[in-house]
Amino acid sequence: VAENLVQRDGDFLIRDSLSSPGNYVLTCQWKNTPQHFKINKRVVAINEAYSRVQYLFEKEGFDSVPALVRYYVGNREPVSEVVGAIIFQPINRALPLRCLEEKYGVGSIRVEAGYSERKSLTSKRLSLNIMNGHTQDHTLSRGNLL
Repeated sequence: VAENLVQRDGDFLIRDSLSSPGNYVLTCQWKNTPQHFKINKRVVAINEAYSRVQYLFEKEGFDSVPALVRYYVGNREPVSEVVGAIIFQPINRALPLRCLEEKYGVGSIRVEAGYSERKSLTSKRLSLNIMNGHTQDHTLSRGNLL
C-alpha cells in the first residue's frame, strides 16, 4: 500500500514497521523507485535515573519523529548517504495504512502497467475516509505532514 501512495520523487510517508512492531519506517519515492528506511531508536542516558529516546536514520538523532522529518525536509538532506534519497512532499492520509490493508484489502492491489499507462493512472490520488459507517473517496491532500 505504501509503495502505491508514493509516486513522485520526494513523496514520503511514515508508517508502522511490519517486521518490527513498535518501530517506524519512512517510505519514499526516489529515482522512480520506492525506498524504505527504518527509523532507528537510540537510548541516550542522561544519568542513572533518566534516559530518553532519540530517532535517527544514519547520523543525527532527534527527540521525536516529527523533529526528524522536519530536519530532513527543511534541509533537503538525504535520509541515506548510500541511496541519496531526499524527501520533501508528505503524503497525508485519513486512515493508517494498516486499516486500509486489513479492512479493504488494498494491500493486495498491484498495478501492472507500462510507463505511459502508469503516468495516466498516477494523475489522480485517492484516499478513503470513514464517516458514520459510510466510505467516501477524496483526493489525497499533498501538504504538511506535521
